[in-house]
Amino acid sequence: MDGSIKHVQFGPFELDAKRLTLCVKGQPLALGPRVVETLLALVERAGEVLTKDEILERVWRGADVEEGNLAQNVYLLRRTFQAYWRQRVIETVPRRGYRFVPEVRFVDARARPAVKQSQGWTRPISSLRRPLAAAGALVLTLSLATASRGPAPAAPPHLSQQGAQLYQLGHYYWTLRTRDGFAKSLRYFAAVTQVDPRSPLGYAGLAEAYAVMPSYNVNVVPAKVAMKRAWSYTHEALARDPLSSEAHAVLGYLQREKGTQPEAGRSEFERAVALDPNNAAAHLWLGGMFSDMGRAAPARSEFEIAERLEPASPATEAWLASSFFASRDYAAAVDRLHRALDLDPLREDALQKLGAVEAQRGHLGSALDAALRLATACRCSASPAIVRAYAYAKSHRTTEARAAMSTALRNSGKMISADVAFVYAALGDRDRALWWLRRSVHEEPGAGAALALDPRLDPVRNDPRFARWMHVVGAQT
Repeated sequence: MDGSIKHVQFGPFELDAKRLTLCVKGQPLALGPRVVETLLALVERAGEVLTKDEILERVWRGADVEEGNLAQNVYLLRRTFQAYWRQRVIETVPRRGYRFVPEVRFVDARARPAVKQSQGWTRPISSLRRPLAAAGALVLTLSLATASRGPAPAAPPHLSQQGAQLYQLGHYYWTLRTRDGFAKSLRYFAAVTQVDPRSPLGYAGLAEAYAVMPSYNVNVVPAKVAMKRAWSYTHEALARDPLSSEAHAVLGYLQREKGTQPEAGRSEFERAVALDPNNAAAHLWLGGMFSDMGRAAPARSEFEIAERLEPASPATEAWLASSFFASRDYAAAVDRLHRALDLDPLREDALQKLGAVEAQRGHLGSALDAALRLATACRCSASPAIVRAYAYAKSHRTTEARAAMSTALRNSGKMISADVAFVYAALGDRDRALWWLRRSVHEEPGAGAALALDPRLDPVRNDPRFARWMHVVGAQT
């Protein structure tokens, strides 16, 4: 860039290359200098693909750092952008690097007024369910942009400044839903209990981490041990504050995992929301409960609330995508899935769903690309194979569909009966589709109502046997 050009504008943002600050509407955002340098490297070559090595060299100047530090910075930038601007800003180019997408405008620094100085955190909220500015001296520089408009929210009650920083970091890593993320979140939440032992938040955070890990096949400890610890820490949190929204939300989650009724956990989710309407996880889990019950409208409403509270949560975007898929709004589903994958390119459930949606739209190439990316993410063969099988079936390539389905069945260690039913339905084999569908309901009785809404079952929906099966499911729900 020219020596006099130090300011760059794009969308509602302005980047000061000299001071290494990113502002929105004149207000500086809480981002660490390395995070802003990462952005600057991309902006300087907007529209081009920068390899990861190029960015690492540009930002860390030859220092020995892990590639995960770069991914971390990109993640933080994406969270910031999505909080203020509904545009794709940083694109991941698989196996190559990143590209800065928006057009930029370089502004003469001499023509710019002085940047407003931040006056501190002036808009407190009742919880820490939205990301805050994080402490850079703990493990790596983490500075989370707020998910609401305006300055970052204040620390929650009952936490010291150090405890709030530790909790922020724990919550951030928990939202990643990865093995490394869960392990780090446990360490930070445990540290909160040491720094602020009277606060419920550290214990509620530990309960959340242990409760959710088994659903993501993360075995930091065996699943039974994780759930036992989750129950124990939930009770520890409630003993310290019976009105802790976080504790009631995770209690509802645990009741739902243990129970067999579709509405298990509902009262606790609703209580958590009543105690703190800004508890994004409570809204998300309540929406998931409605979705499992086949109640699409209230599920969508809760997911959208969760999205407003945490607009850069990959889990929320994936749930919203499923909601749009069930309502046959495939374009909206793909949009939400791309948002989730922009935030977490290796999110397995988003890649699986993307393959299904693209296949449903008749986009064979895009579906197969999703399956290929899924193989990299999960390092497995069963899940990508079932995505390929459905894509081939929808494209009337029967031989390839059956071969891929055989691969999935041979290598899967999980129940995939519903996925096999989808493939047979797409192939036009009603008898086998319904047989596998009934087997799926037997394996997971609570999933019937949500399964009945899936558009992949449209080819068998008018079959009298399906109608009889639906009557049974309706009686259960």
